[in-house]
Amino acid sequence: MHFSFTNAFNFLMLFYTLLACRNLYWDTMKEMTDIGLISEFLVNYQGGFARRGLLGEILYWLWQSYSMDPILIIQSISIICFSGVVIFFGYQFLKKRYNWWILPLGFFLANGWIIRKDYLMILILAAIIYGYIHLKKIYLKLLFVILLEIVLIFTHEAFFFFGTPFVILLFLRDKNLDVKIGVRILFSTLLVLLFLIVCYYKGNNQIVMSISNSWSPLFSDLVQNGGILKSLSWETLPTMKFHFRVNFVESSFGFIGLIIRPITLFFVYYLASRILFVFRTPHSQLQDNDKPLLASILIFQFIMLIPMFTVLSCDTGRVVLYWLSSSFIFFLLIPRELLKYIFPQYFLRSITKIDQKIDILLPPTKGLMALLVLVITMTPVGFHIDEAMSRSVFGVVGTFVSNILRSIMIIF
Repeated sequence: MHFSFTNAFNFLMLFYTLLACRNLYWDTMKEMTDIGLISEFLVNYQGGFARRGLLGEILYWLWQSYSMDPILIIQSISIICFSGVVIFFGYQFLKKRYNWWILPLGFFLANGWIIRKDYLMILILAAIIYGYIHLKKIYLKLLFVILLEIVLIFTHEAFFFFGTPFVILLFLRDKNLDVKIGVRILFSTLLVLLFLIVCYYKGNNQIVMSISNSWSPLFSDLVQNGGILKSLSWETLPTMKFHFRVNFVESSFGFIGLIIRPITLFFVYYLASRILFVFRTPHSQLQDNDKPLLASILIFQFIMLIPMFTVLSCDTGRVVLYWLSSSFIFFLLIPRELLKYIFPQYFLRSITKIDQKIDILLPPTKGLMALLVLVITMTPVGFHIDEAMSRSVFGVVGTFVSNILRSIMIIF
């Protein structure tokens, strides 16, 4: 094999990926019995209708009716869905001959927290888009999309921000969809109403206690240790203030985080929108006119997720995962001609002009892309520079090499 910078860096990324898989395995073993994380799945309707309760109600019914272990089901669902997401992206990137280095990074598939609903939602989003594109009969297509949208919005309201807006845009702008505009508007309005219903029934202390009591034969300490379950009782305004403070103030930079955090997110966008094109292979299916399409998807998805990046969440790693995974699902599965049409031309032109100016100020070279791959990452909560560096490619590989050298020095 001809030795080159790309081949050498490819070897480094393979080595890093093995280390990242090892770290994910260790973290997942710890998460398996973490009641704080598991409690997200245990939210049910035993205290009345509440957000995030659909999956928990199904688990409760399986436990009550068939004595099925909910923890085992939660662990199985989480691991299967994570594996499914990894296989999906790996297959799609390999099939289209795309550079794969962005996939195992700490702000994408190696971000951790496998025992959550995230990968379930991401996998079903991919199914929604695949079904929308490939189902031929209109009524089957509509029924398929609506049912899965209902399931996901009632499973976790976060899906409304990273999945539903693009589905609505696709439905309203698809010129090949033989459906009257009134039906399209009705469909879109229904999804928005579902989200508003979930917001209204956000939960309270009484519901939290009822949910905890329903699981008491299995989890006696659910209220004390079920942090995610307790979030149903949080008041809206104090919670928003708390999230904003964690996101921008209580970071390694203090109030400077108001500047540092947007800069970091910009470089995530810069890397995600350019790395496939900078390291494009001769057999890649990428075309030059695909670049503004990917950039437009990333920008649109980021705009839709601004509430979660600021006041509705402080789980930075999860929100970035939502952003990138949904963007690449749309880019990978939706035909280019349809993508060109669903975005207004002025939006595409604006994104193209902005990106051209960015490229003049910061030319996307192979060296710069490789540097960003090495150092850019995210922390699970807020943004802390020491933790971020330890989760980067540089930090993971550097820590491993440092430990090996330390062991050798002890021996000799």
